[in-house]
Amino acid sequence: MLALKFVLLILWCLPQFLATKISVASATVGMINTLALLLLSHYDHARSLKPSSLICLYLLGSIIFEIAQVRTLWLFHPISYSLAAAATAALVVRSLLLVLETSENRDTLSPQHGRISPESFAGIFSQSTYWWLNGLFISGFRDELSLDDLYPLDEELWTKSLISRGDQQWKEKPTRRLAFFRNIIYDLKWTVAAAVAPRLCLIGFEFAQPFLNDLINYVSDNGCSEVSGVKYGFIGATVLIYVGIAVSTALFKRQVIHKVTMTRGSLVTMIYVKTLCQASGRCQETRSTTLMSTDVDRIVTGLLNFHELWASPVEIVIALVLLSRSVGYPSAAALAVTLVSVLGSSYLAPRMRQWQKIWVQAVQERVSFTSVILKELRQIKMFGAESDIGFKIHKLREFELRQSKPYRSMIVGVNVLSALSTAITPAVTIAVYAATQLKLRLETPSTDIVFTSLSLISLLTNPVVLLSASWTRFTSATGCFDRIQEFLYKDRANEVPAGSEWVAPENVSGTKLNSVSAQSQPLVCMADCSFSLGLDNPAILDGITLKIQYASYTAVTGPIGSGKSPLLEAILGEMYLREGSLSVSLVKMAYCKQNPWIFNGTLKVNIIGESHADEKWLEEALYVCDLDIEATTLPLGLDIVAGSSGAQLSGGQKQRVALARAIYAKPSLLVLDDCFGALDTVTSRIVF
Repeated sequence: MLALKFVLLILWCLPQFLATKISVASATVGMINTLALLLLSHYDHARSLKPSSLICLYLLGSIIFEIAQVRTLWLFHPISYSLAAAATAALVVRSLLLVLETSENRDTLSPQHGRISPESFAGIFSQSTYWWLNGLFISGFRDELSLDDLYPLDEELWTKSLISRGDQQWKEKPTRRLAFFRNIIYDLKWTVAAAVAPRLCLIGFEFAQPFLNDLINYVSDNGCSEVSGVKYGFIGATVLIYVGIAVSTALFKRQVIHKVTMTRGSLVTMIYVKTLCQASGRCQETRSTTLMSTDVDRIVTGLLNFHELWASPVEIVIALVLLSRSVGYPSAAALAVTLVSVLGSSYLAPRMRQWQKIWVQAVQERVSFTSVILKELRQIKMFGAESDIGFKIHKLREFELRQSKPYRSMIVGVNVLSALSTAITPAVTIAVYAATQLKLRLETPSTDIVFTSLSLISLLTNPVVLLSASWTRFTSATGCFDRIQEFLYKDRANEVPAGSEWVAPENVSGTKLNSVSAQSQPLVCMADCSFSLGLDNPAILDGITLKIQYASYTAVTGPIGSGKSPLLEAILGEMYLREGSLSVSLVKMAYCKQNPWIFNGTLKVNIIGESHADEKWLEEALYVCDLDIEATTLPLGLDIVAGSSGAQLSGGQKQRVALARAIYAKPSLLVLDDCFGALDTVTSRIVF
């Protein structure tokens, strides 16, 4: 390639060729560019998995322009035969170089990297046509797909690093509105910015369509033209415009989906982590569920057209300028209709955000009540309260629908304004233009003017509709961001209690009490501590001072309501420390509540969980919890399903399953809260 460019430079320097003033300079720059291209390609193949987008786009653009240059050189045959032949050879080699550049670098990847998604190898051409998905489609056509057949997740969609950055940046509750939204956009700034270039290209290709009106004149004249090759030029221009629209749209949508997917993953993970960090007694699982589903879905809907907030105004301005050049001041009619639609949507958008909050709150109340009813369904049937509960749920559903009516009415209003712009703008503009022509006694507008005007009006109304819908959806999404922000940073101090210290003792295995019996440092130490449920709640435990040593047994006794359970929760970090000093060693802990938590799985899974399966230790845990009889007498043994919240088990069985789970974990600190309350006297004595 470099040699051919050098030959072309020499040929352009010879006097017999018809060189222009810049021919030699252009050939020199071309040779330098080729040298830089080869060096860049070498380093890119050595350091990147996917083909270089810059190199591929440069080669494609240069090939398109060189085709026109080679065609011109061959028209001067035989004067520039050798020059045309050299240029043709350079064009062929450059085309082969483009094919080689688009090839994937799979062979250079070492096996230690494991399985990687084909999207990581896909270049800009494969991404714009989604070619890398063909392998998955072929596999699905030939055979049934399983989860293992799906491609691994692209590294760009991992949210672990985003979560860690956000957690480091947000140590205090934000005071400004939409601060959380700005933080998310800042963390995704490169993903958001990557969609700007294809969106600008899409604007350029879309507004190139009205300039095809010369094609109408050409067709109207039955293809008669003094210039040869005009028809091929029209074909090439049409193909270039509509292929450009398709490719730009594909690249733009890909980046938008990446942004939305990363945002969804980030928000759901943040809500999940916050739910785990909340105190168990005050954790609102139903609110977390509503935020993860309803609110996140509305945020995703609002962010899908986020770029239209800046792209649509640009398109509107360009369309109005071109329309005014085409029809003159009658374009003011289109401007008036556009302003009515945009201003009307801007007026409704903030109110939609307020009513959406009210509606989502009603949804959350209904979901919370339904969740509680499903957990206590057995007791409801025992008391015969099915009809009353059903009536209550029905009323909550009716209340939810009433709360949604204002929001839905505003959605209808926005749709009406958008339809108004689409339906009325062409008619009003053409009518005003025709009336002006008749009043001034001018000639009837030609076909190309009418076609161009209608095309520009269509290009004007489409961004108006998109801007109206995008603005209302975005304002609704900001309301959901406010709800998530309030949830994430409410009582944030509870996650790291002030004045508390978590001490990591040396040489503590957490498996045998004998190994830590000689520890001089207390396992738990409280000095004049006061605890409350939250920052705004009064203290329920005052002046607590205690020490719990390793390899010791400590019992907390007292009357009902004296604060025994809150004290145990304070040891576990589930209470807010208002005063005093608290230190807890960083050891493996296990906790059994008064109301045991049993999920809808087998007994074995409820006991083992995510721990390593140790059958010998499992038998020991079953024996000490007096569950070995159930393991042999139940129809399926340990494989019997406990049911939702342990519905298939008795109260004593649930309590013993929870205790067996705690013992199986081999904790260094075992906290039991009235774990014998549901057991009879004989079973309690055996388990104790």
